[in-house]
Amino acid sequence: MENPKNSNNKSNNRKWKFSKFTTILAGALFFINPSWTNAQDISISNQTKTKVEVSTSTILDRLNQKVWISLPAEYNNKILDFVQNDTIMRTRSATDYTEEFIIKEMKKDRWINKQNQLLFIWSKIYGWISQKKLYNRLDDENESRSTEYKKSLRQIATCYEGYKKWFKTYMDIKSAEAKQEAIQSISNSLGWIIIFYNSYKKNIDVVKQNEIDEAKKLAKNIITQCKKYWIDYRAILLKEVWDEKKVDEILKFYGVE
Repeated sequence: MENPKNSNNKSNNRKWKFSKFTTILAGALFFINPSWTNAQDISISNQTKTKVEVSTSTILDRLNQKVWISLPAEYNNKILDFVQNDTIMRTRSATDYTEEFIIKEMKKDRWINKQNQLLFIWSKIYGWISQKKLYNRLDDENESRSTEYKKSLRQIATCYEGYKKWFKTYMDIKSAEAKQEAIQSISNSLGWIIIFYNSYKKNIDVVKQNEIDEAKKLAKNIITQCKKYWIDYRAILLKEVWDEKKVDEILKFYGVE
């Protein structure tokens, strides 16, 4: 006779596996909607950081190290808040592109003070994305800087148009990559639908109803995404199980068809 203790252990192991499975399936579903503007790039809450940690984790500090120039103090805090909290600028894709662009622009000799050059570049980026003004020549008490701004208006405009054009192209590429990643993730998630179904059929008495409900909910979301991206989920499932009748059974179990 089987030792009751061993029997309980097997039952517990099965339960643990299903619990682990639903967690993995939920994780797989998370990758269905990747986005360059989403939380993948948001830093942990500032409340858990010291001021030093916040400062040294931004694009500003990386630029300071690479171009050896910092923004004037009166503008630095506004840009720091911008890169940390703006929906677009706090994403990795946007900051990577912006950092690369600024480094390239700062290598150009505009025949003006380099700190002013950095400020003028940031001013246009800030203005375009936030729709707010960073630098206003008419309010600037620094006459030398105001004069250089007026002197370099054409160059500033060229830089501004270049940033917008490059930004759009760069983000279009990132968006296409994200879409392809989403399609691959969705396709991979279909495998978990099969795994859960097969495990359920082998352990009907072990699986809890709330686990089944959760799996069905996730499966429906996956199939919805398949339809959104024109993914032939039936063909993918059939390729895995090699039985159209079983495909019908699986989809019926999850209530998606």
